[in-house]
Amino acid sequence: VWLTARSRRMSIIKERILSDLPIQEPSKLRVIVGRNDTKCTYTSTKTHYVEQEFFRCESCFKGKQNCGVCAPCARTCHDNHRVYSIGTSSCFCDCGLQNCAIRCKAGEKCSYDAFGKVPTVQKWYECHTCWGGESSLGCCEDCANDCHSGHKLAPHAPSSFFCDCGHNKHNPNVCTYHSTGSNFHKQPFYFCHKCFTNPITEGCCYQCTKHCHDGHRISFKGIISAYCDCGLTVCAINCKIPCK
Repeated sequence: VWLTARSRRMSIIKERILSDLPIQEPSKLRVIVGRNDTKCTYTSTKTHYVEQEFFRCESCFKGKQNCGVCAPCARTCHDNHRVYSIGTSSCFCDCGLQNCAIRCKAGEKCSYDAFGKVPTVQKWYECHTCWGGESSLGCCEDCANDCHSGHKLAPHAPSSFFCDCGHNKHNPNVCTYHSTGSNFHKQPFYFCHKCFTNPITEGCCYQCTKHCHDGHRISFKGIISAYCDCGLTVCAINCKIPCK
C-alpha cells in the first residue's frame, strides 16, 4: 500500500484525532533495495509506511487502489505479470502482506526456497561444523540462525551464492557431492587408506569421513578444489549418508 499526497495528509489528520497527538509526517526511513536482493521488504517494514521503490501489478491488483509490491517481489512473484514502476513512495509491500494473487516467494525464510540453485547476491556463512573449514559451500543468513545455530560459522560479505543447506533440505549430514556434482569446489579433502587406491586422484569430503569412513585410517589432503568420490560411489563401502 502506498500513500498519495491526499491520503497521506488524511491519514495524519485521522491519526491525530484518534490519538490526540501533534501532527507528524510519516516515517522518513528509507529502504534501499539492491538489484539482486532476495527478501520482500515487508519482512522489515511490516505495515509501516517506508520510502522505497514501488511497483503496480495489474495482473494481481486490478481495481485495488494504492496496492503494489516491492522490487524483490516484482522480480520474483510477479515475473511476467503486467508490472510497472510508480517510482519511490511511502509504502509497504502488499505481496508480503499476503494480499497478492500468488504465493510470495521472496518472503520465504531460506533463500533457496525462492531462488533454488540460481546464484543470488546475499550474505552467507561457511559452517565449519557441517562442511569443515574454508569450504566454498555455505548457508544463507536464515539457515545460519536456524539450522546451524550453535555451529562454528564464518560469515562472508554479500556475493553471488545459493544456499547449500536449503539444497540439502536442511539436513546437515549430507555428502558435498549432493551440491557439487562432478564439479570441482574448494573444500577440506581426505584420503581413506582402506577404501581408496589412488591418493592423488581420489578422496572424500568432511561429512563422509565422519559417517562412511568412521574408524578408517584417514589422511587430510588439504583445502583443495575437488568433488567427493565417496558420494560418486567410488568408495569401497556403501555411502551411508544421502548424496543423490
